[in-house]
Parts: sequence; structure tokens; C-alpha cells
Amino acid sequence: HHHHHHHHHHQHFAVIYRTMSTIQTTENNNESEPPKKKMKISHPRTFELTPVEKEMFEDLRAVAISCGSIIRVAGGWVRDKIMGRQSEDIDIAIDNMMGKEFAENVNKYMKDHQKKQAKVGVIKLNPDQSKHLETACMHLFGLSIDFVNLRSESYSEDSRIPSTMGMGTAEEDAYRRDLTINALFYNINDESVEDFTGKGLEDIKEKLIRTPLPPFTTFIDDPLRVLRSIRFASRYNFKLDIELIKAAQDPRVTTALREKIAKERIGKEFNGMISDPSPGKALDYLRQLNLWDILFATPIRFDHHHSSILGAIKLVYKYNTYTSDVFVKLSKDQYRISTLALIMMIYYEQQYPNPKKKTQLIRFPYFIICESLKLPNKDADDVNTILSGKIILEDLIQSGDFSRVAIGKALKAIGPLWVISYNILVVVSISSEKYQGLSELSFLRGIILKENLAGDKPVWDMKTILNGGEVPKIVGKTEPGPWMASIMSQIFEWQLANPEKGKEECKLWLSANKDQLLS
Repeated sequence: HHHHHHHHHHQHFAVIYRTMSTIQTTENNNESEPPKKKMKISHPRTFELTPVEKEMFEDLRAVAISCGSIIRVAGGWVRDKIMGRQSEDIDIAIDNMMGKEFAENVNKYMKDHQKKQAKVGVIKLNPDQSKHLETACMHLFGLSIDFVNLRSESYSEDSRIPSTMGMGTAEEDAYRRDLTINALFYNINDESVEDFTGKGLEDIKEKLIRTPLPPFTTFIDDPLRVLRSIRFASRYNFKLDIELIKAAQDPRVTTALREKIAKERIGKEFNGMISDPSPGKALDYLRQLNLWDILFATPIRFDHHHSSILGAIKLVYKYNTYTSDVFVKLSKDQYRISTLALIMMIYYEQQYPNPKKKTQLIRFPYFIICESLKLPNKDADDVNTILSGKIILEDLIQSGDFSRVAIGKALKAIGPLWVISYNILVVVSISSEKYQGLSELSFLRGIILKENLAGDKPVWDMKTILNGGEVPKIVGKTEPGPWMASIMSQIFEWQLANPEKGKEECKLWLSANKDQLLS
């Protein structure tokens, strides 16, 4: 469903691309260069600035003029403002000095003008980055601002590492960014939007994800950009450019993504995908571009059926769009962990020996989440709780025992994540058209609400009414042993069955029935 006319664009842009990437600086423009197609770079601002942005930009402009600088907001903020979205992250690129130096000048200006509302920023440098692309971060007017110098890089032939890195022109900086829509600048000095690639504004209009340079060049420079392209296509519901799709599947790019990119960076991108309101689209792109097994690498070979991936993606789509009384409303983070759990359903049954302790078997999701994606251990634990909870609820429904005791025990075993296990069952029932299952789930939830088992005093927080000090006296056993845990869980069941009864009644019951309870 890609329109054909995009394809022709590529033909005549190819020439410009190449000339752009070879020109190191715009001044020494060799006469032998083919003439560049004149394109309009500067556009009037079409969006409104918030009062805070307005005031901040006026101050920053004053600082820029005193430093002889041209300063520009770069990247995401510009894209979001043009798309009519609010944006908090402001990155400012400076043309003639390092970010830290400019940030210090901003502080001096704030002091000299006794600006109370913008307290002097603490300038933090990002330690992960090499000296020449130092980012200075400070808080101004309640917003977090990053200052950085414009960059130009020339890459040594076979490497991803820039061989020389210097102050760049805005044009060079734009071309070395990931996507055209992220390569727009807002020039604070003259209040214009600058589109140096000549494609950023058009691509926002056309809803197209494209790279400033030929996609292979952009991707081989940093293969993580393949995942960023997918994340933005999914988030904004933009199409992926046809050439970009080809380059993303180039074995040189996929190999680099698998072998050269830190898993943490991949996990962070993936986390961004599943945190968006409709992650199904991103997952479907991962499948179509054959990136699924790079992200969800398994500890030992596992040939999942292609249909199981399709099935998981369909469930994710359903889960994130489903609205019905049967379905429990969730928070943003609960949707994120739900999506992760739905994907991991493919792998939940599979196990592998723990490398540290051969006799112990570990489920695949632990490996995929903690090792392949380097997401927090808590995510792996939560997914395990959700998927084992799904089985607990299935068994409960299978048993047909909807007593307060049976439901209470199940919920205590799962804990607060039961809502996600439950929602997954709802979506699975709908997808497989098991409407019988749906009415049973709905019935179950009705009881949970009516009995207030998961409300303000949920069963998983419920303490046993008698403690470990009181029980031995009543049953007349002094030596500790496994009997204790068994009695405690029976007391818990008694409480579930007798919500209106108190401590004394429990003691009477325990002492009257101790022999059969101990057996």
C-alpha cells in the first residue's frame, strides 16, 4: 500500500543526497560539483509558542546575540509542535561553541537580569558521550533543556565511529540525523522553521517515515535507527518508506543490529514501542521486517510457529483497543506490562537449564526479558506472575468452584496483577470466540467486586487473624514444623469463609477442630 510516487522522488533525490554527503563544509563548494537543486529551507513558524516557551526563547535569543551565536531547537520538539502536540524535551543546538559554554552564558544572563523564575541551572554533562558531543543539561522555567553543538562527522570507510568530529553546519547536522521528521530546526534567532533536507515538512504532511540520507547510509551509521523508524511509524501511524523497508532488511544492517548494538539500547527502544498507546503496529513491523528473533532471542533454539507470532500481535491489537465492561481499565504502565506478557505467552511453556545450577529449569521469558532485552528483573517477575496467574484463573473457572474461599485463595496467590491475567483471559476468549468463557469471567469478576476481595482491603494484603505466637498454645504443639504453615493457610481459609467473624471465634474454631486440622 505504498504509493508509487514516493518511489520517483527517490530517483531525483539520490543525486542531491550524494553531493550533500560528500560536501564537508558549505564554503569550499567546488565548482565541479553538480548544481544543487534549489530548495526552500526556511519556513515561517506555523505553530503557537506557550507563554513559557516564548519568554525562554526571548532570553535565549538575547544570550545568542551577545555570543554571536545562531541557536536552534532541534529534533523532537519541532516535530511535535508542527504536528500540534505539546513537547517537554527541548534540545538546543549552537553553531559556534560547546553546549556547556553556552549554558554558562545563559546562567550569567539570568543572574545579570535577576530572573527569578529561571533559576540558575546546574550544568550536567552526559558521561556516556565522548567529549566532542557533550550535552549540557539545565532546568529553565520548569523545563529541562539540553544544549549541544551542531555536529558534523565524516566516517572512516568501514567503521561506525566518526573519524573526525567537529563543529558542523546546521545542514550537516540535519543530514546525519535519523529521520527527516526529526531533522527539522526551529531557528530561535529569526523564529523560522528550517528544513535542510527539504523533506521533513513534506513527510509530516504525507505521513511518511524516511531517512535524510539514503536509508542504508543512515542505518549502517547506527543500526538502532531501524527500531526508531518502526517506533515512530507506529506511534504516529506513518508509513515506512519503501526504500527504508529494503535497507532495514539488508543483512549488513540486521547483522550489525544483532552484533554491534548494546542490548540495553535495543531494550530501551522496544520499551518505547510497548509504552505507546498502540504497540500492535510496531510489533507487526518487527515481524514483517524479520527483526522478531533479533529482539526476542531465545537461550536455546526454539522454532515457534509463524502463526503464534501473528496470534500474539492480534491479541496485542485487541487488548489495547478493547473497551467493554468485562475488561478491567488499566494504567499506562499496566498496558505496557500486559503487552510484554502477551508476547511472552509464545515462550512461557519453554524452559532451559539454569547455567549456574544445571538441575534448575528457567522459563524462556526470564531470559528474553532480562538477557535479550535487558529490561528490569521486575518486568520478568511480573510477566511470570501474570502468566502463571492466567493458569490459576483458568483452573479456578475449570473447577466451577466460585466460593469466596476458592476465589480468595486464587487472588492471594496472584496478587494485584490478577487484573492483567484476567484481562488476558478476556481477550483470549473473545479472539477464540469462546463466549461461554467470557460469561464465566464476567460472573467471576462480579463476585470479586461484590465480595470486595480486590478492593480497598485486598486479600493479598490480608493478615491471618491469629499469629505464629498464638497458634501453638491453642493447638497444644510447641515444636516448629511443617504443620504450622498448613494450619496458617487453613486459618486464612476460615477467615475467607467467615468474613464477619472475629479473633475469639477463630480461636474457638481452631481449638475445637485442632485434631482434624493437624492431620
